[in-house]
Amino acid sequence: MSAAPARNIASRQRYRRALRDYVRKPADESSLETGLELGRSILEEGHSLVDLLAIHYKAVSSDVLHSDEVSKKVERANEFLTQVAAPYEMAYLGWRDVAYKLRTANEDLEKRVAERTTAYREAEERLNQAQRIAGMGSWQLDLASGTERWSDQMYRMCGLSADRRPPAPDGVAHFVDGDDIAHYRDWLTLLKQGDDPRPVEFRLHSLDGAKRFVRAEGELSSMQRGDVGRIICTVYDITEQKVAEARYRELQNQLAKFSRQSVMGQMGTALSHELNQPLAAVMNYLNVAKRSLAAPVALETLSDLVDKALRQARRAADVIRNLRDFTARGTTDRLLEPLDEVLKEAYALALFDNKDETKIQFLLDSSVEEAMINRVQIEQVLVNLFRNAAEAMVDSGRREIIISTKRKEEYWIEIAVSDSGPGLPPEIADRLFSPFVTTKAEGMGIGLSICRSIVESHGGTIWVDVAPGGGACFHFTVPDRLPE
Repeated sequence: MSAAPARNIASRQRYRRALRDYVRKPADESSLETGLELGRSILEEGHSLVDLLAIHYKAVSSDVLHSDEVSKKVERANEFLTQVAAPYEMAYLGWRDVAYKLRTANEDLEKRVAERTTAYREAEERLNQAQRIAGMGSWQLDLASGTERWSDQMYRMCGLSADRRPPAPDGVAHFVDGDDIAHYRDWLTLLKQGDDPRPVEFRLHSLDGAKRFVRAEGELSSMQRGDVGRIICTVYDITEQKVAEARYRELQNQLAKFSRQSVMGQMGTALSHELNQPLAAVMNYLNVAKRSLAAPVALETLSDLVDKALRQARRAADVIRNLRDFTARGTTDRLLEPLDEVLKEAYALALFDNKDETKIQFLLDSSVEEAMINRVQIEQVLVNLFRNAAEAMVDSGRREIIISTKRKEEYWIEIAVSDSGPGLPPEIADRLFSPFVTTKAEGMGIGLSICRSIVESHGGTIWVDVAPGGGACFHFTVPDRLPE
């Protein structure tokens, strides 16, 4: 490095230190002498007035324009420049020329300060207005001094007027709810350490007695010019959100209560509907057994009738248990069951008293052997569909039910039950699986709703369309294994 640049750097550093000391301390005789001595030394080093003004401008731009009380400090800086430049200009150009140049430089500097101050105030006002509309405050913590600087909205959130200073030494912590203060301090400590913690939620108690729920997000600003750094934090008022969430939870609890009461009512209706078939079968078996007692009959025959009646009684108990579990948990216990056996048993139960009048046809896919189902519940679905099909064909000349299975995509099996009845009225086909929708004069409209719930609990779907030969065809799907 050459001698001239090194001398220029040394001069700037000496001027900058002296300027900072002059701006910070009240003017006295020693500070005036320091300025004069500095001016003489710069003069002796061969610097021109332009050099002096350049040194002064850089020092002011670096240390004065970015500090608090800008106008007052700029005025002090100009006083210092006057002292430093006095011996220099008096020796070379005369005091009139010096005064003119200093006045021009001062006016230019004051103009720039005024422009920056106005722009800063306008930006600050826009920020305050935006924060007031958004219910959002902000504050900064200077880590070197420990002081906080708040936005106007932050003052309002804490019930303070903007002309008051944040309470020292706690700042925002002074207003944090006692149950939340430890959580808040832990979050603040992480920020001071340079970590990036998740936003924190806590309660604020303002001086006007209001309690607010807030969410704070913060970051540690990058350190500049040797500063220790500062934390910049944004605080959102989420009180209305929290109140709405509490109200939503309350409404959810009320809805759950009403739903449980509704389910209890529907469960009673469902039980009466589902128990009718096994109990009717029990009565039929027992009536046959009773009639058989009046005539010579093999003991094996009576035993078989009683066994069948007991099996239907157990089936009725299983219906009650499964409906109870299904309502309480919404899930079912499933096992791999032989599908053809399930279909034939359900058909035998549903059409116990109507086998001779109805033709049955099984079209079963040979590749479909087992399904992952709750046997009792799927039999409930099939019994409902079989009984509905039989009742739909009461006035039909041809009574035929076709039961078919086929493999669908992935691990699904489709089961279809079609009849030769008159079909479904178009106006109710789309809502047939809703509760209390029925085509029967004395029907309750609960059976197909139960079928849909059971099928959906297995992960499948149920739907209806027109059978190939007329009539209705109900389809539903079940898995052949548990989803992976």
